Amino acid sequence: MSATDDVLRSLEGARTDKLAAFNARLTPTVDAERFLGVPMAQMRRAAQALRRAGRADEFFRSAPHVYVELDIVHMLCLNTEADPAQWQRKMEEFLPLVDNWMVADSVKPACMGAHPGAVVAAARRWAGSDHAYTVRVGVCVLMGALRTSAYAADHLDWVAGIDWDDYYVQMACAWYFATAFDAHREDAVPYAAEPGRLPDPVRRRALRKILESRRTTPEERAWVRALP
Repeated sequence: MSATDDVLRSLEGARTDKLAAFNARLTPTVDAERFLGVPMAQMRRAAQALRRAGRADEFFRSAPHVYVELDIVHMLCLNTEADPAQWQRKMEEFLPLVDNWMVADSVKPACMGAHPGAVVAAARRWAGSDHAYTVRVGVCVLMGALRTSAYAADHLDWVAGIDWDDYYVQMACAWYFATAFDAHREDAVPYAAEPGRLPDPVRRRALRKILESRRTTPEERAWVRALP
């Protein structure tokens, strides 16, 4: 039995039509038939089983995958790659196949901790891609750096320079700046406060996310509402 068949068998028992329909509504850019409807916990177990069995590379070679959940398992496996050069190489083989925010947002490289420079450099390059979901992956990796020693203030300039009409790119950038506002308030405030520092759609969405955050204090909400 192929690695993909093994993964599908492990996912099938946890699938529900209700979750498949829900995920399809959340991801309107993807054909609804590509959703199995499997909880993230089961996809994590499938990725762990692939790694333990030493079959991750076999599974990677079966891409492009039929189902979104298989793409997510692929990304979860890549997240566990300890060698930054191998992680980058395998990511760059997979990124052209990423076609939705759910898969993009599953990125969380374990090698960030030991090799922050290499991971951040790759993310910066991806953020300059001409493929929307590669850009989103780059921004998500940089967002993961915000609360680690990998963070540097010039990352905000990199993300501020991303000016796309694509909704999913704009939302990733807005989410990044809302998170930066919480994690690195002093660095992030000028981007929120000054019109023109961010593309207008990104700034509007970032301010909305800041207002919606439970971490935002009443005083900060009042400050955001008073901004031009």
